[in-house]
Amino acid sequence: MDAANSNMLMDAADSVLTNAEAMQKGASIGKKAMDHFTRYSASVHSFSVYTYMDADFEKVKQLSEFQQAIDAYTEHYVALRNLIDVKVNQKEAMADFQHLQQALAELKKGIANF
Repeated sequence: MDAANSNMLMDAADSVLTNAEAMQKGASIGKKAMDHFTRYSASVHSFSVYTYMDADFEKVKQLSEFQQAIDAYTEHYVALRNLIDVKVNQKEAMADFQHLQQALAELKKGIANF
């Protein structure tokens, strides 16, 4: 596994969590909520692209677990993609946010131990 690719992947994963945290703590409705979701979606896309940079990433089981955690967390906010007046339930999303945090910690261990 190439160290530069691993670093880029982990930077992108950190960005996913940073933007998820901004959504979790930020506005739950309106333009600010949509803006947070847009940044989060961009970081998820970048992370997804980086997963294809190194074939060895497929061997890290924590990677797919992190991707599943992303998908579960995103479901709470996906309506913000198109609707400015939808109110998201951040309390309901908290368990999936915490799972996302744990999955990132496990991914970091998996990449470090590969």
